[in-house]
Amino acid sequence: MKVAYLSRGKLYFKEDDLATREIHSEFADDFINRSVQRFQQQEWKIKDPNSPFGQLWGFNQPDPQKVMVQMTGITQGTQPGELLYSLQTDTIGGLFLYDWQKGSEKRLVHKNNFYVKELARHADSGEVICTQFQETGMANIGLIQGFRVVPLTEGDSVDEAPAWIPGNGRQLLFQSAGVARNPAGYPLGIGAFAIQRLDLDRSHLETVLAHPDSDCLLPHMDEEGALYYIKRPYEPLGRRRSAVDTFKDVIYFPARLGQTFIDWLNFKSWMYSRRPLTMAGGPKVEGDDVQMVILRGRRIDAEKAMRQHTRKTDAPALVPASWELVKRHETGEEVVLAKHVVAFDVNAAGDVIYTNGTAVYQLDAAGKPQRLLKGKIIDNVYLIHA
Repeated sequence: MKVAYLSRGKLYFKEDDLATREIHSEFADDFINRSVQRFQQQEWKIKDPNSPFGQLWGFNQPDPQKVMVQMTGITQGTQPGELLYSLQTDTIGGLFLYDWQKGSEKRLVHKNNFYVKELARHADSGEVICTQFQETGMANIGLIQGFRVVPLTEGDSVDEAPAWIPGNGRQLLFQSAGVARNPAGYPLGIGAFAIQRLDLDRSHLETVLAHPDSDCLLPHMDEEGALYYIKRPYEPLGRRRSAVDTFKDVIYFPARLGQTFIDWLNFKSWMYSRRPLTMAGGPKVEGDDVQMVILRGRRIDAEKAMRQHTRKTDAPALVPASWELVKRHETGEEVVLAKHVVAFDVNAAGDVIYTNGTAVYQLDAAGKPQRLLKGKIIDNVYLIHA
């Protein structure tokens, strides 16, 4: 079992029973080093705000040590023993191959404004699809061809999470949501995510699954035609509050105010001692501080989720139980495989791994979760097949 996962822009890899290791990009390290060197060479020009050089070049330059470097997608490499991943900085992006046996990196693409994520390689043709974000805030599915990305979808929508359908030619699944705008053209929000199927050979697009009250996320399909996806409640932006909602707010205000005070004291204790004040607090977190994170487009208070869980687990879920991993058979029958699911992956044979945000699990033959590894804030997980 080989598993890769992304954690706040960093890439980690676990092979069989070996320890989990972080994969460092040589290109990213060189990029940061070059930024530091340029900053040091020009520091004399900008360190004095009253000098003509400081006024010309600007003395409030960003710290090169804080340059953003993020891994944004992972998929199978061109050869066994390889990973293909995408990386982006503040100004450039690229595609890289990593040989986990030799520990070497090969640069494939490196150019300005090359921003892609969520890669998927076709098992037969080797074609790689991705998600590409536009300056307008929209997102489309694209096909990577050399140094460019050919758009496969377009329109006023957010199209993400592409995945090839095994054994069906050049067909793929992706999640899609329309954008709502006001009369002036400003975006107000997006609709519920639905699952779309795109046949590249026939240029045919169809809706596979849509729920008006639920988001359908990260679609995958196995070789038997079963559909896997995450189902969670849809939360529209700008939802009108009813009179009942207002009445409940008034009734529960004193209790919520008291709970807020207790949470504030618990938070202070957590920040200074890394231990909860209340007995119901979560486990101590080692390493980097956790904070507000974005998971599947939702703003999640990761630290609060840690505190609210009991000491019975050292890998608390970051999302609620309403985030369900569902398997939908061709007959339409649906089975919930797991709850508290942030991301998952499945291969053609139907082997499933998923994460609750702090650990990665594999479903055994009986459908029971077996923990493979523990992380910090896990955004995406990937099954490596070779």
